[in-house]
Amino acid sequence: MGDCPHHRSTEEFIMETIAGIATLGSSAAGSLVPEGGTKGTYKYAVTFGTPFPKAPVVVATPLQGTNYTGNIADTFGIAVTAVTEKGFTVNVNRLDALNGGWDQNLRLQYIASL
Repeated sequence: MGDCPHHRSTEEFIMETIAGIATLGSSAAGSLVPEGGTKGTYKYAVTFGTPFPKAPVVVATPLQGTNYTGNIADTFGIAVTAVTEKGFTVNVNRLDALNGGWDQNLRLQYIASL
């Protein structure tokens, strides 16, 4: 091996990943999405505790709110709509009661990774 140039490596592999749970709250805590044909969709922003050096990949899923015990039938669809190094936004819609809001303290579990 010695000084052979194709046995040297200057690469560095760094993976930055965080996992978190953000409380979104009720539908009243979000901003109604005013796009035509969209009903009952609310936008929420989540801020990372520490910014990433660049925008990470974000995977998110809704979690039942903490203000209800036991299982409830509320079902939600979400879409991550924008990601920056500082955070991301999601659109949330209640699927079991279209055009309706919700009063549970909806949470969002997420993983963000470079």
